[in-house]
Amino acid sequence: MCNWDTSGRSLIDDEDFAQEIHAHLQTLGPYFSAESIVRFVDTPEMLARLNRKKTISAVTAQRWLRKMGYRWTLNPKGQYVDGHKRADVIAYRNNVFLPAIAELEKHTRKYGDRDGETTADLTVRRMVIWWHDESTFYAHDRRQTRWVHKSETAKPYAKGEGHSLMVADFVSADHGWL
Repeated sequence: MCNWDTSGRSLIDDEDFAQEIHAHLQTLGPYFSAESIVRFVDTPEMLARLNRKKTISAVTAQRWLRKMGYRWTLNPKGQYVDGHKRADVIAYRNNVFLPAIAELEKHTRKYGDRDGETTADLTVRRMVIWWHDESTFYAHDRRQTRWVHKSETAKPYAKGEGHSLMVADFVSADHGWL
């Protein structure tokens, strides 16, 4: 049974009870609502333990969250990470990919600064480079706001949260989109 009185004190002032709610919220992951606390208190065991006949309101749950150090705010985001700055990726780009592209570009049409002016080395077979372009769209495109505890810090985030749709195409300077 929760030890509290009705002289201006709230149930959430009981540190053990607040810790129990905090532990329950951690099991729900980062995206929970005040309604999660309402449902937690609405169980027959919890109502009996708190000596209550009905659950708390959503407004009370929001007040409790604020009192426990949570704020409804934007996700604390760190820098986006996808591995493009790893040492092996940088070494490959600088030592293999870029030199190979520079060699291939010797055999491509060169476009000048003036309207329609092009140059090409007619002694070698002309090459067309096709570039790949893609975009990924995520279902619900990341939730932006949630209850964030005051002790939570920004974390790097990776691609992907939920189902996605990838749209890809190829493009060249000579022919446009494929």
